[in-house]
Amino acid sequence: WGSGSLNCTNSETSTNLKYDQSFQYTATSLWTWEAWVYLETLTAKPTSQRSPSIITLGNIFCNLGIDNGVPHFFYTTQANAYPTVTHHQTMSTGQWYHVALSSDGTDTRIFLDGVVGTSTTTSQGFSNSTWGSSNEIQIGQVDGWSGQTMLGGYLDDVRITEGVCRYTTTFNPPGGAFQTS
Repeated sequence: WGSGSLNCTNSETSTNLKYDQSFQYTATSLWTWEAWVYLETLTAKPTSQRSPSIITLGNIFCNLGIDNGVPHFFYTTQANAYPTVTHHQTMSTGQWYHVALSSDGTDTRIFLDGVVGTSTTTSQGFSNSTWGSSNEIQIGQVDGWSGQTMLGGYLDDVRITEGVCRYTTTFNPPGGAFQTS
């Protein structure tokens, strides 16, 4: 929508953001994460909990990522792992896709180009206290227990929304830059 995108092919080009202290999700929170994603390579996750990342909250504890072209969401605390939400479609290289993850306070759903994949009942919230020591929002990478994993492509129009569940069923992906409301 603009003249560029975030290059997430090496550690010098991704970004980390410090979180807002009030940034918290309960099991009944409404929220949406989304981005346009362009893959140059299909990368498999090197461990069970760390995958090439679109958005990661604090180390690897909350990860919207892509494993061999399959969008998925994984959430864990140091004590418990929670269900992975995956999509049934596989992304290819050389093409832009809209990837979204949305929670209505009961279910968390993943979308690829507006088509809903699997969902899971939201049973556990997460907050800055469960994110681990880094307390950062990582865009295009994840610094996990065994090293850094890059997305292997580009991101555009990354949006993290707290308090709004934007998608619950199949939808048409945004056709332009995100609006401010």
